[in-house]
Amino acid sequence: MMELWKTQEGTLHRLKAPEAGCWVRLTDPDEKELAWVKETFGIPGKDLEGPMDLQETPGARVTDESAQILLDVPALSQGVDGGFQAIPLGLVVKKDVVVTVSSRKNTVLDALTAGKGPVPDTASPVEFVNGVLAAVARSYQDDLRKLDARRQEVETRAGEQVAKQDLITLHNVETSLIWFGCSLKANVKALEQLRDQLSSSEFCQEQETLEEAAVEMNQAAAMTDMYREIASATRGLVADLADNRLNNVMKFLTSMTLVLAVPTIVSGFYGMNVNEDSIPLADLTHSFLVVVVLTLVLTVLVIVVLKKKKML
Repeated sequence: MMELWKTQEGTLHRLKAPEAGCWVRLTDPDEKELAWVKETFGIPGKDLEGPMDLQETPGARVTDESAQILLDVPALSQGVDGGFQAIPLGLVVKKDVVVTVSSRKNTVLDALTAGKGPVPDTASPVEFVNGVLAAVARSYQDDLRKLDARRQEVETRAGEQVAKQDLITLHNVETSLIWFGCSLKANVKALEQLRDQLSSSEFCQEQETLEEAAVEMNQAAAMTDMYREIASATRGLVADLADNRLNNVMKFLTSMTLVLAVPTIVSGFYGMNVNEDSIPLADLTHSFLVVVVLTLVLTVLVIVVLKKKKML
């Protein structure tokens, strides 16, 4: 899908035909759309096709005529409940146009077209790219807070009873944080490459405008490391609580075995094939009742001892 956008009076407006200073958004483009962009704007095919590969590594390349930037942006994982992953987003900057390419829709560019947050000016390609970079960093930060909110929900329920779904949610949070951590570190390196190459190109006057985006990207990377450590601690807490519950169950079952063993042992003595004259209390009129009462007393004593030792 191809969309044409241009900033007019501080907001983005959809165009029907390309104009100078416009933004061309390609989302999972077909061959026809790629060929049109190549021919119309003179952009090499590899710059447009690279972001379609989910395994493509972030990086930057600047020439006298254009700049090509590839970043990882957050996106919901397909087929995974509540998880996030990172997908490539390519930006190609020319003097009078900016082209973005991604394999599927993402919240970063959707937020720009919906007017959420600051709207960069498409008439200044480098300014627009800087706005996109800042939006990428903010998107990571927002998604990191969402992930931490899910972790907090699991942590709150951990003191009561952890369900299977809670363990799946915690696993998805940790997996997403690993994705984010690797992607953000690669993004930071890509921005460093971009800054270094801008200093020796005709875009050098725009070098300083990338500082804010770089700072926010580093902040997002630091947040990811912090949240990943907290998520790991939460997993440890859940594991410790599960072990503690299992220990309590085993301790209770062991104690009950001891309690139930008392009447079994007593009845076993009286069930032996021995002379009745040698069995204690056998000559009493209510001998059975006496034995039952003594057994109950012994059982109660065992229960009291176990409770004092906090085994029941």
